[in-house]
Amino acid sequence: MFPTEIPEGHWGGHGQIRPLATILARLTGDAGRARALAAARIAASRAEHARLP
Repeated sequence: MFPTEIPEGHWGGHGQIRPLATILARLTGDAGRARALAAARIAASRAEHARLP
């Protein structure tokens, strides 16, 4: 399972911040699909956090 609790812009490795799309592109080998998946996941996370009291 890929952890989704970490907000965008807080992922890191080797002393650098990595956007979710970059990580997914590395895992999937498909940069276009990775950008779409990352955008959908980030939007869902933001909507989820907006509903919290």
